Amino acid sequence: MFKNLKNDIRLFQVFYVVAKTSSVSKASELLYISQPAVSYHIKVLEENFNAKLFYRTTHGVVLTPLGETIFPYMEIFFMDEKYIRPYEITDEMLELVSEIMENLGKLSGVNQLEKLPRLRRVNRIKSIHSSLAIENNTLSIEQVTDVIDGRRKS
Repeated sequence: MFKNLKNDIRLFQVFYVVAKTSSVSKASELLYISQPAVSYHIKVLEENFNAKLFYRTTHGVVLTPLGETIFPYMEIFFMDEKYIRPYEITDEMLELVSEIMENLGKLSGVNQLEKLPRLRRVNRIKSIHSSLAIENNTLSIEQVTDVIDGRRKS
């Protein structure tokens, strides 16, 4: 998941500033890095969680449920008076980030639950299709799906 704590803190810092400002462009100004660099940091963080942290809108960004879960941890971390501004990483900070990442790793499994309704539906369709095939019914999976969805083909 995360490999280099100093770089990981930077990823979380970018996440925090983007979430706080609801804007990639404002975050890039505050962090003194380019907008593509901010987007890249967010992309890397999202890849580490295998989930989106922001919804992109025409007016900026909005946190996803997973992003909303992570944000309070980052706010506590980055607003702590012991937090030393960028590039001065202390052992205490590394321990805090390690603890946060461990907790977030537990939470990333929650994101997998979003996939379950689709998986259940697919399995239900396959199960019905198999049962029909045993009874020598020749409906295809697409036709079974249409029946379940209430669509009829003439």
